[in-house]
Amino acid sequence: MPKRNESWGIEVGSDAIKAVKLAREGDGLVMSDFAIVPFPQVLTTPDVDAEENIRLGLDKFLQDHELGKAAVVASVPGNLAFARFAKLPPVEPKKVREIVRFEAQQQIPFPIEEVEWDFQVFQQEDSPDIEVGIFAITKERVARFLSNFRSQDLRLDALTLSPVAVYNAFAYETAEAPPEAGTLLLDVGTVSTDVIVVEPGSIWLRTFSMGGNNFTEALVRQFKISFAKAEKLKREAATSKYAKQIFQAMKGVYADLVQEVQRSLGYYQSINRESNVTQVLGLGSTFRLPGLVKYVQQNLQMPVHRPDGFERVQLDGKRESEVANEALNLSTAYGLALQGLGLESVTANILPSHILSARQWKSKQPWIVAAASCALMASGLAAFKTYSSQGAFEAGFEEVERDTKGVISQANRLSGDLDDAGSGSGQSRIEEYRQFADFRGVQALLKADIDQMLAQVRPDDAGDNYDPNQWMAGGKDRAEWWRVFVDQVDIQYLPGALPGAAPARAGSDDDRPAGPSPAPALAAGAPTTARFQITVTGTTPHAQAPRLTQQMIDWLRANAQPAGRPYTLYLGGDLLSVTSQTGTGAGAGNFQAPGPAGFARPANFGAPGFGDTGFGAGGSQASDLPAVSLAEALPQREGQIRADGDNRFTIRFQAVLKSRADYRDLYDQAHADPAPPPTEASLSQPSRNTDTNPEASRDG
Repeated sequence: MPKRNESWGIEVGSDAIKAVKLAREGDGLVMSDFAIVPFPQVLTTPDVDAEENIRLGLDKFLQDHELGKAAVVASVPGNLAFARFAKLPPVEPKKVREIVRFEAQQQIPFPIEEVEWDFQVFQQEDSPDIEVGIFAITKERVARFLSNFRSQDLRLDALTLSPVAVYNAFAYETAEAPPEAGTLLLDVGTVSTDVIVVEPGSIWLRTFSMGGNNFTEALVRQFKISFAKAEKLKREAATSKYAKQIFQAMKGVYADLVQEVQRSLGYYQSINRESNVTQVLGLGSTFRLPGLVKYVQQNLQMPVHRPDGFERVQLDGKRESEVANEALNLSTAYGLALQGLGLESVTANILPSHILSARQWKSKQPWIVAAASCALMASGLAAFKTYSSQGAFEAGFEEVERDTKGVISQANRLSGDLDDAGSGSGQSRIEEYRQFADFRGVQALLKADIDQMLAQVRPDDAGDNYDPNQWMAGGKDRAEWWRVFVDQVDIQYLPGALPGAAPARAGSDDDRPAGPSPAPALAAGAPTTARFQITVTGTTPHAQAPRLTQQMIDWLRANAQPAGRPYTLYLGGDLLSVTSQTGTGAGAGNFQAPGPAGFARPANFGAPGFGDTGFGAGGSQASDLPAVSLAEALPQREGQIRADGDNRFTIRFQAVLKSRADYRDLYDQAHADPAPPPTEASLSQPSRNTDTNPEASRDG
């Protein structure tokens, strides 16, 4: 995007359109204009035409404000997009994009050709480790979002995620005096909340489905009023004579919001063990609710601040008080305007590629015209000097001939290197990774199997019609809930030679044997063939957590040879482990399960309630395998233990792939079946007994 001297940042929320205009002035910035265009009703109000209201709002904004030649940057809410973070091994800079693309294909839950995506590299100067943030949105969603801007002939130069813009605003404001410790940016929107953890040189974000609407709906239920009246009552809560009753009606939502923030922060700290988050910055109109700042502060045990302006931009004195009053809602638009001026810390532009290409071509047109003029002048001069420069021409020809021979020699050498790579170990390595394309449908099957595994969690006497919601509604204590909450499911491809088939030419059918290859045996040692490693992490509130995890383990053991699957589940003691981090709930206590070989057996391995748990190949019992204690597998430290006393668990196993021939046979059988094959949506549908942790989101 070409550099501009002026920039508009536009955020389309659920309650209003917020916009900020920044302009360069010397070495500093001036906020030359800003706007908040409220919608007649919150867009999530039942029966409200959201698209029509957005277009009317944009039309009003354009009538009151002249864009001119300023850059225009907009954002999509977190609930419409995806943000994933991954660590890469030290690699050459020119290979980073290639590796990131492969990582994006694994992290983004849609085919890569169906999304618009961008990435940002994070690397400390004194560390070889590379971390990347991958930001993506489906082409369908971005087209629908941009249609409102097209209807008003409003041209965008960049499109990013709202939480990224919030981070850019914070990074710019604190650039001259960066905090020594981490900061939690908590942006509570209308339908969801962005949790953005900022530490020196890094950023991590998550969006979950809880926001201002939850408070409004609590008032609807408590006072039996319409959504519109409840929204009005919520906005006036701070000055209402019924403030105490309003607070009591919303108190449960306060608790749920803080619990979800603690869950996000706990997960971040579990993967960043040296993290040190010491303060919270609250953003969004929801933080105007009475008592919310104090409630969050008491439960997170950290000071909570609300912005009251922007320090690094100059303001018109007449509007300074307005900006200070609206700073809670303008941070996203402020960060977007910074990106339009090229002052952002994270550049994530998810504008469709064809639009970006058109922008780049248009920006280069003046240079193309100038280059063509220079070429024409040069050709005229060359014609004029042809005869007078004959000697110089011959000398130049000899130099070109020498350079050409050098290029040909280098090409021959590279060609030889390519031939070497195409044979022997080089070809074998290529073949190992090419296998992944053949098994690209396996992940959907694994997700379906995991869902079946999680569905086994139920009371021992529960029938087939067991409903966990009815169980919990029966007045049972939280420590008696038969439920698991999944934080993350990680599926990693591990290359290796396939059984029963030697490497062959890429794309060839010559490696297909006459009949199916035998499945690899469940040996005591780890398999070395191509496989997927699956890690499921989560929590359960049940006091006897081992009983719940045992049910999942039993299902894995019983389905080690799943029918209609091109893989065998490997349940070796060094690949399947369960670790627990227990809280303070009644009856809770540390429990262990078989873990990596080499760990010492803890003294309390046979703790009451654990029972005989067999994880080993061939059904060997837990007493025959090494165990890992909580302190060894996942060291406890302050901040990781849930306030509600939930137990954390990790289950890891491997799916050993059969030959490609077996996979094709199963594929052919599935497509020959008259019953319709399962859709991606049905395979990824969570069971009723689990709460997955979707990258839920935020709007406005």
